[in-house]
Amino acid sequence: ELDKKYESSNPFTINTNPLPNGIVPSFADKDIDFGHPKFNILKDKMQQYFNDDGAKAIIFCEYRDTTTVIYTMLLQLRPKCLPKCLIGQGGSITQKEQLQIMKDFREGKINVIVCTSVAEEGLDIGDVDLVVCFDINSKNTTRFVQRIGRTARKRNGKVIVLATEGKELQMIKDLIYAKKSMNKSISRNKDIAN
Repeated sequence: ELDKKYESSNPFTINTNPLPNGIVPSFADKDIDFGHPKFNILKDKMQQYFNDDGAKAIIFCEYRDTTTVIYTMLLQLRPKCLPKCLIGQGGSITQKEQLQIMKDFREGKINVIVCTSVAEEGLDIGDVDLVVCFDINSKNTTRFVQRIGRTARKRNGKVIVLATEGKELQMIKDLIYAKKSMNKSISRNKDIAN
């Protein structure tokens, strides 16, 4: 009979609890090829970033499958990088599990949330030092602003956008231009008090 703490109904959770003998299992070979160069770039950026104690990050992904791959990759960076996946309830994660992940993040039990659009707005996630946009598949400026706005609420933060050449890079350029235009429009609005 398995101990309950080793079970999970969430297929996006890989158990990282120590085994009964005290060993924390390794879930990914250090030399594994994750397929696209963006994964290795992300891993390098996260290794560099998590040299600072107390750092916290959110990595936004467009697809649930990508969250699982990134989560598995980040397990290689333990104990400095302590990731969890946060996806919508349609992805076999309950609201109770979502709330626990956010609580663990606020309390520092985990320091990286790998998520889909579910974390863009309306969730009390807490302080975030780094926001990574792993992939962009929408020209929705509001979504982009909500993602990058998750950082630097109480102290300086950083945003990293990973984009491939071509369509994705052009989409990022368009989003940044639209964001700047939106900011100019807001600053010129006489109805907004200074």
